[in-house]
Amino acid sequence: MNYLKAVYAEYRLGLKQLFSYKMNFFSEMATIAILYFALVFMNSGNSLGSIYNTYSTDSKSLMLLGYVFWNFSVSTINFASSEISSEATKGTLEQKLMACVGLPILLFGKLLSGNTLIILETIMLLIISKIFFNIGLSFTIISIVSLLITLIGMYGFGLIFGGLALKEKRISKLVFIVQIILLFIGGIFNEKGLIFNIHRIIPLYNGIIVARQSIANSQYNVVDLNILILSSLFWIIVGVYIFKYFFKKARKLGILNQY
Repeated sequence: MNYLKAVYAEYRLGLKQLFSYKMNFFSEMATIAILYFALVFMNSGNSLGSIYNTYSTDSKSLMLLGYVFWNFSVSTINFASSEISSEATKGTLEQKLMACVGLPILLFGKLLSGNTLIILETIMLLIISKIFFNIGLSFTIISIVSLLITLIGMYGFGLIFGGLALKEKRISKLVFIVQIILLFIGGIFNEKGLIFNIHRIIPLYNGIIVARQSIANSQYNVVDLNILILSSLFWIIVGVYIFKYFFKKARKLGILNQY
């Protein structure tokens, strides 16, 4: 019960903070829309329709789906490290680190509030996409479930970077590089495999595949769903472990609040 109360309290606090910076919301929305416009004008994702045996016009919808998944995922990754930096700047980081529920739980509450904002941005993006390009997107139950499972795994990524932020402090450029890499290897506008199929360890890639299968063919491959679940479980476990490791390291060195 304490965990739920802590998550809810951080969720409410996060919402108040996010909606107090309205200009930040509109600037993020503009950035997301401009990047999406660029992908559409560059005819990104044209091969997706043939992969899923749908009409060529559906390729853009499948690309849009991948873009939505990517936007949620990079927001999740970025949130842990940026929130830690913010708390350290305000001088409240050590207090939250000593909370009985643990910082990862508190970060999860803030993450939920951040993703609430991403949901609003996604709704606006879908409206813009339909108005300007006549590209629509209908979600299925499986696609939503796959997104949630994907975000669990990507939260593991976020905890890894959050741990790094505890020790190395300023890692925003590294996080940005990872976000760009995921844009190209995460299956957003193509599903070309990497050597040794290493892309299959990325929850984002696996989640997009399952979601596209359910939307394009009204069914999904159970094997792909299992791979998604396993990859997400792997990264959330690894993320929690690495976060705790860096926390102990930073506390031992006495650098928790040194920013």
